[in-house]
Amino acid sequence: MRIDDQISLEENELKPNLFVANAMLVVLLVAVCIEVLNELDVFHVDRPIMQIATLAVVASALVVQVLGRKQSLSGFRGTKYIILTLVTFVSLVVVVLLGQWGELSAFLPLMLSLQYHNRAVNVFGFVAAALVAFFSPPLTFLLGLAQTDYYVFLLQSCGVIITDAQLTFDPNFDRLYYVGEVTKYLGIPKMLTIVAVGAISFTITGQHAGNISERTEAAKDSRTDTLTQLANRLSYTETLNRYARNTPSRLFCFYADADGLHQMNETKGHLAGDAFLRACATQLTQVFGDLSFRIGGDEFVCFAEDCTEEKAQAAVDMIQKNLQAQGYHVSIGYCGTPSGGSLEETLNKAEEAMFAAKRAYYSQEGIDRRRH
Repeated sequence: MRIDDQISLEENELKPNLFVANAMLVVLLVAVCIEVLNELDVFHVDRPIMQIATLAVVASALVVQVLGRKQSLSGFRGTKYIILTLVTFVSLVVVVLLGQWGELSAFLPLMLSLQYHNRAVNVFGFVAAALVAFFSPPLTFLLGLAQTDYYVFLLQSCGVIITDAQLTFDPNFDRLYYVGEVTKYLGIPKMLTIVAVGAISFTITGQHAGNISERTEAAKDSRTDTLTQLANRLSYTETLNRYARNTPSRLFCFYADADGLHQMNETKGHLAGDAFLRACATQLTQVFGDLSFRIGGDEFVCFAEDCTEEKAQAAVDMIQKNLQAQGYHVSIGYCGTPSGGSLEETLNKAEEAMFAAKRAYYSQEGIDRRRH
């Protein structure tokens, strides 16, 4: 199948998922509008039943959005922020609908963001949770969606003159007038609670992230050659084990040896020899990337997946040309993994090809190999 056909097929497979996700957004908006109108007595459906039904729609919509858009957002850098925005919206709806019974939902964006070791995502979740905590009390009060005795008790305890009868029976009661009081005595304290919890969480997660970073760096150092910054023999062994379990198609192995390194160390000093090895590492990394390994003093092994004979020879020619321009020479042998062949056999053939190239180089230059 051509690449264009494959992309077209994948796009067609995504369309049903996106259609369901978009349709669920419409259902969600309709459900929220119906719930608000019911709370304002436009409809006369039992409030608890309507609230439970709305919450079920909200939860279903969130699941559908995440699953329906997961594949299309998999390569998008803002995926985490889109998911956090959806969770924030759900949290706000839950808190507004349930009042004090749903207050803990305000913490959801913060708790979710802390699952990521990314400071920008953490701050986004923190700000989102703080906004939910700040705006939910006045919204709940203004729309009349919470228990009146709860708000009356809290406002009276703060010295605000208000009665339950006003909220329940007075048709001329101006809720908007008390929104500022609700924000001051409920919204701001809840937001400060989120701020305090966020500060503590950031401190703990910051220390945890620091420990993870240190362990990650230590693990990286244990698998990295200090001189060349290539992956070392430990990492090479792990890669061999991985390839042994699942060998990629058209895998090529390259065996390289820095010619004349021993003589250079004796005549020009080890600093010159180190520069030679670093030059080899640079050229190998530019071609093979992370699949470049220093497995011995002057020996390197590299792998190329989905490679061909022509590409392999072109890579060898380019590496040798670039090194020769710097006054260095490296012998390289390579071999592709045959269908059904073993990885060990491929490595042995690549090493044999390297030794053959090395013999040819020394013979051509008239150099005594025993001194190198």
